[in-house]
Formats: sequence, structure tokens, C-alpha cells
Amino acid sequence: MDNNGAPITPEQSKYIEQLVQELQQLEGSRRFDLTSLADTSGFTLHEARERIALLKQARDSLYAKKGRQVLKKITPGFYRREGKTYQVRPSKRGTNMYALRVTYKDGKPSGMSYERGAIYELRPLDRMSQEEFTSFANEFGNATGKCVICQRKITVQAHTGICPGCRTAI
Repeated sequence: MDNNGAPITPEQSKYIEQLVQELQQLEGSRRFDLTSLADTSGFTLHEARERIALLKQARDSLYAKKGRQVLKKITPGFYRREGKTYQVRPSKRGTNMYALRVTYKDGKPSGMSYERGAIYELRPLDRMSQEEFTSFANEFGNATGKCVICQRKITVQAHTGICPGCRTAI
């Protein structure tokens, strides 16, 4: 069944807004008013897919022009991109960053695993807000019994998803 005539989903609309914000941040000089690109009123699924593809292409082109400078803006922390959650960490030597993807089982977080190349897909705007992180840390800790930051078993019942050692380090 073809759903191309169906209305745009709220997730697509939010993603288009995020892409427009990212383009405005990358553009920097604000030569162009990109806010009209975020207007999705009356859009169909097909039109939303086309707009997303166009915005992603423009974003990727700008990132390509800036080269590896983008990675320098990615700092350790938690990111959400295209429905996936990642933890960005420095390597043991501290010279590079890498990303762990949160794995899910039965709709609940079950752990984290290294995802090759994921660090290159993440953007500064994908970083979780403090509220998003707190909510996610609680969900992760309650589901796994582990600290969301260091992955150690939480022995103190704190319901925050962060072990005492990491909590003092934050």
C-alpha cells in the first residue's frame, strides 16, 4: 500500500526543523533565511521525504566543505540521531572520540555496543539536553541496573541511572 499521500508525521516535521536549525548553524553568516524551509504545513509523506533528502544533501555538502572540523565540535556526552541513542567517549589515549550505540531489548535499554563510523554521523545539534539526559539515564539505570556513564553495576539504589562515582565527577 502506498502511503505517499498520507500527511506528514510529527517525527518528520521535527526532523525537518532540526535539519533547518543545523543548516542555519553551519551557514553562520545568516545570508539566507532558511526558516521557510521548516514550514511543513499541508505536507504529505512524499513531500516530507523529498524535503528531508534535500536538507540532508545541503547539510552534508556544508559539512564536507568544513572537513574534519566538525569532529572537533563533538564532545563527550550523549547524542540522539535518527532514533538512535549514542554515548560519545574519548579513546583510552584521549586522542580520538568514538561512539557507543545504546542497544534495546523489548523496547528497553539493555546495554551499549561500539558502532563503527557512528562518530562521523553525529552532529553538535544531536547532543541531548540536560533534561533528555536525566530522563534517559533514569530509564537506562532502571532497565539495566548499570550506570549510564561507566556501565558498572549500580550497588546503591539511587534511581538516577548514575553511580555515585560518576555523579561526583559530573
